[in-house]
Amino acid sequence: IFPCIVVMLTTPFFVHNFAYPLMISICVFLSLSALLFVALSNDIFIKFLGIIMGSASSGLGTTCFLALTSYYDPKVVIAWSAGTGAAGIVGSV
Repeated sequence: IFPCIVVMLTTPFFVHNFAYPLMISICVFLSLSALLFVALSNDIFIKFLGIIMGSASSGLGTTCFLALTSYYDPKVVIAWSAGTGAAGIVGSV
């Protein structure tokens, strides 16, 4: 959780300097690398690094995609947020 929080707290200061396709590519690279590091390595340090990379990717993805919601109609954003809230409740049940 800590890498995700650090990314989410720091990206608003510099995220506007990068294009969205670049940020999404970084998220994909970090996520893919994280999965491969955890799945294919026997070294605990490399597995831990994969977990850190996955957490950082999650924070950057959240920041990137939530920033894009300002371009959509408010009705779409309300439906999306209601759907994700319902998914959390249904998933926990």
